[in-house]
Amino acid sequence: MSQTPSPPEQPEGRGHAGGPGEHGARHPEGTAPRTTSRWLVPGILGGLLLAIVLTLVVVALTGDGDDAARPAPTEEVDEPFGGRTAPGGALPPDEADGPAGGGDDPADGADEPTDGVEGPADGADDPADGAREVTDRPLEDLLDTIVIGTDFQLADEGWAPDESAVERGAREAVTGVYTDGRREVRATAAAFDTIEDQDAYAQELVEQLPADDLRSEGAVYSDESGRYWAFEDEDEQATVVWRTDTGVVLTVSGDVAAASEVFANLSI
Repeated sequence: MSQTPSPPEQPEGRGHAGGPGEHGARHPEGTAPRTTSRWLVPGILGGLLLAIVLTLVVVALTGDGDDAARPAPTEEVDEPFGGRTAPGGALPPDEADGPAGGGDDPADGADEPTDGVEGPADGADDPADGAREVTDRPLEDLLDTIVIGTDFQLADEGWAPDESAVERGAREAVTGVYTDGRREVRATAAAFDTIEDQDAYAQELVEQLPADDLRSEGAVYSDESGRYWAFEDEDEQATVVWRTDTGVVLTVSGDVAAASEVFANLSI
C-alpha cells in the first residue's frame, strides 16, 4: 500500500506563497524588500524651499549692511565759486551777501546777475573803503608758483609780461598758465598804483564778459574786502575776475572745476 508523501516543511517565519507569514509577504528570490518612503519627495521639496527662504533673508540683511556702509553720493555743487580756502579767504557764498551782524549791506542788489553789471568803480559805499591800501610789492612776490592744496603749479614757461594791461594803466602785469598735468588754467595779474585804477580795470574786465554768464559775485576775503565775479558759459568754461583791494586785479580761466580750484586756493 503506497504512502502519500508529506509536503516539505516551510522555513520558520515565512508564509506560503501569497499568504501572510511572520515577516509579511514573500518577495521574488534574490530581491530585497522595497523600502521607499512616501515622504521622501515632499521632504526634499520642503528642504529646498527652506534653503531658498534662508538665502533671501541673508541677502536682505547683508544688503542693508552694504547700504549703511556705502558713502552717501556727493551732492552736485550748484555754485562752484564763492568759497576761498586760501589764507584770508574761506567766505561761504551766503555770507558774501552782507557784513556780519545783520547790518545793511551797501552792495545789496549788486549780487544778482543783471544786464547792467554794477562794477567796483560804481560802489561808492564799498565796505572796505578807507581800509584799502595799495601794496608796492612786485607781483613775483605775491603770486604762487605752486597752488597750495592742489596739484596745480605754474607751467615751465613761467610768467610773461601782459602788455595789454600795462597799456591800460597797470604798473606791472603778467600772464601765465597753471597746470595739474591734465588741465590748464590761464591766469593774469595786474598791479596798479591807486585803488581807483584797480577798480576801474576790474570794472572794464567784468564788462567785457557776457552779463548773462555771470554765475555769482561777492567778497573775496573774510573781512569783506576784495570782490570777485565768476562767469560760466554754456560750454562749462569759466572766468573769474577779482580784485584784492591792495591794487591788484587777477583773472583765471579754464573749465569750471579747474578755475574754481585755482581761484579758491591762490594765496594772494
